[in-house]
Amino acid sequence: FGGFDIITLNETWLDCRSTSDDLLIQGFQEPFRRDRTNNRYGGVIIYVNSNIPCRRRYDIEVDQVECIWVECVIHKNKYLIGTFYRPPNSEMTFGIS
Repeated sequence: FGGFDIITLNETWLDCRSTSDDLLIQGFQEPFRRDRTNNRYGGVIIYVNSNIPCRRRYDIEVDQVECIWVECVIHKNKYLIGTFYRPPNSEMTFGIS
């Protein structure tokens, strides 16, 4: 994948029938994914290079928008990587509780 260490994709159209094993990319960890549960559209996914320590940050994800946050440690520095998808028919604003 051309030297990329982190890849994010939106509108994956994945659901529970697609296992993470089917989506593996050589040199990358098992993907972090958030599939849409009510239909086949939408969905987001993050791939992180196998050499980068990381963990998913569920504590800062919100339900009103499809998003994933991953905390990565690169050269002893922590970075938050996020990917988001807001469906066209969704509200423009939302509250965080």
